[in-house]
Amino acid sequence: MSLRFIAFFSVLSLATKVSARDIVVKNAIEFKAAVSAAASGDVVLVESGTYSDVKIKFARGGTEVRPLFVKAKVPGEVILNGTSECEFNFPHIVVDGLLFYKGTINLGEGEDNSVVKFSSHHGTLKNTAIVDYNPGEFKTAYYWVFFSGSNNTVDHCYFKGKNNMHPLIGNAIDNSRYNAVKFSYFKNIPYKVGNGREDIRVWGSGKFDEKGKDGAYFTIEGNLFDHADGEGTEIISLKSNYNQVLNNTVIATAGCINIRRGSFNTVKGNVILGQGVKQAQGLRMSGANNTVLQNYVSGTEYGIRVSAGEYIGSALTPGYEPHNKSGAASNKNTEGTVTSYPQVKKLMLANNVVANVKGSCLEMGSDF
Repeated sequence: MSLRFIAFFSVLSLATKVSARDIVVKNAIEFKAAVSAAASGDVVLVESGTYSDVKIKFARGGTEVRPLFVKAKVPGEVILNGTSECEFNFPHIVVDGLLFYKGTINLGEGEDNSVVKFSSHHGTLKNTAIVDYNPGEFKTAYYWVFFSGSNNTVDHCYFKGKNNMHPLIGNAIDNSRYNAVKFSYFKNIPYKVGNGREDIRVWGSGKFDEKGKDGAYFTIEGNLFDHADGEGTEIISLKSNYNQVLNNTVIATAGCINIRRGSFNTVKGNVILGQGVKQAQGLRMSGANNTVLQNYVSGTEYGIRVSAGEYIGSALTPGYEPHNKSGAASNKNTEGTVTSYPQVKKLMLANNVVANVKGSCLEMGSDF
């Protein structure tokens, strides 16, 4: 390569670096303007303070080598309240160090209302907290984090006090793959009766017993669930194929880690310390080709429950019509019916430790 070309690329590289900006934000008006103006490589640097009714929604995204950043100058000192929310509506955006505190959101149409929404790909929420961000009524349903895109990550975040309907974190049925929740802390999620209040619920291909290689491919790794009861039945609920639940710790929390539906899921290296609290449970599983390895369960109502599952060979009653699959995934390699608990097939269950539980250490054929 000639010196002329070397000089040209050096100048081009310098120009690219110089074009990136630090956009300093000091109030809500500047915050809104900054996220609209920011581009690839820019850093929206937010000064400490309280920002009300800020909808963080971008006009463009970043690139793999030049993400767009929104970053608290001092992590934890940028407080968002009122009706503030955040949407990752373009790729390669990183939001770092914010605190959503004692606000609520304005509900839109659809079931995916959330404080933070990933509707694009390769977004990252890190070092961010959502605390007591609840509506006035329990039945008002919204998520705190919802994934409706792919390859997005929640990393080293803190969640405390969700007390309304809908899971804290959810994954959409369609077009949401390879998302992850890692090394985050779920603290004091109060128990209230209401099905569908899991800490994490992973929908995707497999929810309707779809076969094949499609799935959510969701990773839940290295998280701490501390008195994070939610609905008190399922802490983590997998309702899709090809997910991983790895090396999480559960302390004094009502509910269980559950492969509720789906195939080719892995639950490995998790520690559940029930400490004798009411409704603290262990591991449950349904579906085919799942792997449950090297987990530790103690101080719970039971250790491991392998579902009996349901199988319809033929109708005993003339005119019987089984419940057919419905929804967006209903025509993709299905078997025609939806069972309450899928039949367990080819389960790998090995090297788990269960100690000091009230009921059965291992129950084969539960939920019959």
